[in-house]
Amino acid sequence: MPFDNLGDLDCRESYIAILKEELTGLRSSGEATDFYFCEKFRFDGKNADPVLILGKVSSRFLTQLKQLPGDLAQGHCSVRGGELRVIPKRGRSPEAKLKSALRGTGFKPELIADVTGIAEEEEQSHRLEVERMLKEAEAQFKKVQKHIPPADRRALKTMFGKYDQIFKTKDYAGAQKQLSSLSDKMGEMLKYAMRESRAIIKRREREQKRIHRKQDEINALLAKVEKLAREQKGQVERLRDGLARVAPIRKNAEAILGARDRIAEHEKTIKQLAGQSDKAKQQISSDFDKLKAKTMRDPASQALATIAVSQSGRIKALEKLLGQVPLSEAKKLLAKAIKALKEGAA
Repeated sequence: MPFDNLGDLDCRESYIAILKEELTGLRSSGEATDFYFCEKFRFDGKNADPVLILGKVSSRFLTQLKQLPGDLAQGHCSVRGGELRVIPKRGRSPEAKLKSALRGTGFKPELIADVTGIAEEEEQSHRLEVERMLKEAEAQFKKVQKHIPPADRRALKTMFGKYDQIFKTKDYAGAQKQLSSLSDKMGEMLKYAMRESRAIIKRREREQKRIHRKQDEINALLAKVEKLAREQKGQVERLRDGLARVAPIRKNAEAILGARDRIAEHEKTIKQLAGQSDKAKQQISSDFDKLKAKTMRDPASQALATIAVSQSGRIKALEKLLGQVPLSEAKKLLAKAIKALKEGAA
């Protein structure tokens, strides 16, 4: 857990615990970081002791550190084995005071300037600065790569691959310049990508609205189609019911038409029979007149006249009956009457 506020320095025990954790982490990662050194800090209001703060700190915490009594030294540091390699950049960092600040952690300080001289100190400082800038650029690249075209992403990866050569040639000044330019370029890429992203989001929102409108129109059309389908179904059902009611009527109509044809046939037959009846009547009337004349002259024929009168009555009864009985029966009765007339005449 890194140092975050002055509350981490309430007592020396909590300070040593956090400092030891930070030193162990630096040894494991092999990375460099910043340090802040204060020669006089009072734990619990007691005697002033030196403290060493490692890692990136917030601007709020840095302001608190600068307000502490005495000079605040700053610089870079890294851990190799059990040694904390310290490269001061600003302020005083006496080795004895550093040892006192590290007491209880199991680590001891190594001042690079005191051992290797100013040139090596500056080189190491530049190297640490390049490492820091490179680390920041890599973090920035992770944010940018999701939002930039593949070609730009490949170009940036190629540029990062060249920095191994810079550490070999120790052109740290050039590396700092290139990293600064790269950081600016990635910043512009990120801004452009964010603008494009916002534009894409707006286009998507407009497209979504258009799709929603189309969907609403489709739903309204489907509702109309469903309503029309229900109406058509109702009409079909009503038509089916109507046809079911018409079927018996149609059957009756067909029966009536068939009966009409049969009636017409019967009427034709009746007319034919009527014609035959008229001829029979004329024949009977003629025969009767002859019998009547003969009867007047011959008393023996008077009996025949009586028969003729009787036959005439039968004919009238037959005519009446023809209008009341079926055609087939009428034919039979008429034939029987004609036969009786002929037999009577004989």
